Amino acid sequence: MSEVNQDEIKYNYVIYKIEFEIPVEELDEEDIDENDTIGDVKKFVYIGSSRRFEERVLQHLSACRNEHKQPLYKFINKYDLQFDKDSFEIIETHENITEKEARKIEERNRKEYVNILGGICVLNEIRAIRTIEERKEAERLYEIKRAQTIERIAYRIAYGLSEEGKTTIKAYNKYYEQTEKCKKYRKEYRKEYQKRPWTCPICKKTLQMGSKKNHLKNIHKQN
Repeated sequence: MSEVNQDEIKYNYVIYKIEFEIPVEELDEEDIDENDTIGDVKKFVYIGSSRRFEERVLQHLSACRNEHKQPLYKFINKYDLQFDKDSFEIIETHENITEKEARKIEERNRKEYVNILGGICVLNEIRAIRTIEERKEAERLYEIKRAQTIERIAYRIAYGLSEEGKTTIKAYNKYYEQTEKCKKYRKEYRKEYQKRPWTCPICKKTLQMGSKKNHLKNIHKQN
């Protein structure tokens, strides 16, 4: 029996969009371009594809509530936009196509919105599909960034182990401990720590951590 190529398996797909309309005067400067005019309404669109649409909708809603960092969710949370099941609109349905074919259709729709006159902003973080050349270039840039990150980490580790680094870190920690920010953090941490549950190993009673010392001393006569 020949092995099934996962890339050739076909499913039924839907192409959907999420669209928001916001008056230009309510937008932050970073979301306004030279074509926008005060008094106008600017559209923001996200294009997606899925073979399990209802499940994908729930994933989007959950990710937004948990404040994931993708542009779509950051945008929704920044402007406190209404985002629920009614925010999704199916714009195309396709039967018996591969995932790659669905990605191509999604990308076609994304490009159509990018090219619409009037400056509709597309909120997709990445393109649905890229050419071989674009993929190679993205991989090349990723490897450069990865190498730079490794180099920075290696330098920080080496510096931290050096005598100069140890002295600098010690001096900084001493300075930071005296700052209001550090004092406030410690106060809040201690307050939160006192509320944590603690179970007595002797009587198995569950109390707050702040009651631990008095409980052991007064109930079990331990110092």
